[in-house]
Amino acid sequence: MLPSAIRRPVIRLVRSLRRHAFGPRAVEGVPPGLPLEVLDALCLEHLGQRLARCSHLHLSSWKPRGTYRLQITTHGGRAWRLIFKDELYATDLIPALGDLPILPGPPEFAIYGLEEPRLERFLPKVYWRREVEA
Repeated sequence: MLPSAIRRPVIRLVRSLRRHAFGPRAVEGVPPGLPLEVLDALCLEHLGQRLARCSHLHLSSWKPRGTYRLQITTHGGRAWRLIFKDELYATDLIPALGDLPILPGPPEFAIYGLEEPRLERFLPKVYWRREVEA
């Protein structure tokens, strides 16, 4: 048995290697459904710099749409991590919905628009939203 001072770093190293070797990899560019112009405008508005580079990781890769983690770098070298959600709640895309007594809704962003949201401090900040279908 290795001493704990050595064992912990070795376990961390093995987990990191396993995650990088077998886990999903980020893809250069913006994810489908997110216009490059919108992302550039967000960078200008919130970071004061233009978008230089973006990569994304599809977190729900088992379905065609879903949630993406974006890693953004501006021309000034600032880094920003965002979550982009391109979701459509339909039973053909998410078969598990068919067994639920109700469908998810209203859309998540409706919660952010409430005048007195009780969960506001637990919710992420919404920088941009667009509802394609009512």
